[in-house]
Parts: sequence; structure tokens; C-alpha cells
Amino acid sequence: MRGFVLAGVASVACACVAPGRDSFEDVTSRFQYVVPLEIGKTWSNGQDRLTITEIRGTRPRVEVGGHYLVRGTYTLKSADAGEVFFHVKGPSNAGTDLDLQHLSVHRGSATFAVVHGMSKDGNCHVSLFTTKGSDFVPAADVYFGSGGNVLRDSK
Repeated sequence: MRGFVLAGVASVACACVAPGRDSFEDVTSRFQYVVPLEIGKTWSNGQDRLTITEIRGTRPRVEVGGHYLVRGTYTLKSADAGEVFFHVKGPSNAGTDLDLQHLSVHRGSATFAVVHGMSKDGNCHVSLFTTKGSDFVPAADVYFGSGGNVLRDSK
């Protein structure tokens, strides 16, 4: 699945690459920073799991203006199908969902990679939803970020 998402990133940027450069290398090199993994609030329905294993970004920390590639693993046991979704929760959730910020998944365990830009203040999180008919039902959620923008469990 990781290849699918990264190939999608490369195809989007092909028209913007200088002649003679490999478009895939050009696009993936933009995620030059390995962002320190700061995990915040997490939630799971008990059967399904979501884990973030790596964050790469166009900036060295999670902040407004940066774009981030999040890799991880999921386990989906409670349904045959679902979706992994990278979102920024903030005061205004208005905006367009991008193709690369969500990925269809199937029962079992596998790796994933999703991409999104942080265009507003808020809290980044990756969610796993199950599909029940035409509805999406929350199954797991992991918040992450840098410093003060990480949503943490209240103590």
C-alpha cells in the first residue's frame, strides 16, 4: 500500500519536475525531515488498532505550512472494509479532502501511508474507520504532532 500512495504523490507532481530528473525521487525528497514521533491521545474500539511508525515532512516539526507523510500499521478485525484517514482537527474543519489523505483498507493487518498538509492550526490525527453499509464508524484514532499542537489525554 505504501507504494500506491507514494506513486500517487509522484504522478501528481510529474508536470512540475525539471527535465531529466526522476519525478518519484523529486517528490519523495521533499519529505526530507524525519519528524520526531510525539504521540498524543489514542483510542481504539478494542478489536481494531492503529499505530504510527514514522512521520516524514517538508518541515522538521509538525506546524502550519508543512506537508507530512505518515506511515504506520493497522489491524482491522471488526469489519471487512474500512478507511485510514489523515485529518487536522481544528476550530474550522472546512476544506477539501484530498485523495492522498485517505486509503481504503480491508480486514486483517497491513501497513499504510497517507499524506496531508497542515494548512491551519489544529491537531493532526490518523483515524481508522470501518464501513457499515454506506456509513463510516470510528474504530481507532491516534493524535500526533510537535509540542503544543499534540492533543493529549487530559489528566
